[in-house]
Amino acid sequence: MFKEKRTYYLEDYYYNGYIVPMEFWKPITDEMVPGVKPIYYISNIGNIYNSEKQCFFNVDLAKCKRYVPVTLTLSNKKQVHLNLHRLVCMAFNGMPVKPYTDVDHKNFDKLCNCDHNLEWVEPLENYRRAYLNGRMNVPKSTSKKNKIEGSTTISQESRIEAYSKWEASHYNIIMG
Repeated sequence: MFKEKRTYYLEDYYYNGYIVPMEFWKPITDEMVPGVKPIYYISNIGNIYNSEKQCFFNVDLAKCKRYVPVTLTLSNKKQVHLNLHRLVCMAFNGMPVKPYTDVDHKNFDKLCNCDHNLEWVEPLENYRRAYLNGRMNVPKSTSKKNKIEGSTTISQESRIEAYSKWEASHYNIIMG
């Protein structure tokens, strides 16, 4: 039933505002999760199927504060807890190669785990993208400056300026 499909279908559908090809499946291999039972399949839109129990994983997205958690059973009957976005990225975008070890959500929605929305990036690049797009806190010096000026929002220019200063000091620390 779940043979690996290598082609996309013409019947597309919308998911979170994006056009996504028809759902297709790949097995979760031992390379992705060492010691995993060969009973799990993952789809390009982030669904997981257990062929032993013949059921799909149910995820309550309302309870997900950051990323979608997944618990898989290993061959030795132990359980391993993983993030769904990492499994989808490993299955459909290949295994991570250092230094590209972080998974970035291109549309900034941590609950949208489609293969086209995920990519491997370096940790510093992931931090930079999060900072420039307002997904992480601004350094204290910048936020204090804006409070003094009476501004409640931080402009894109001030984010870029603050990040450039941080990046310069970060590289000076690393390079010595």
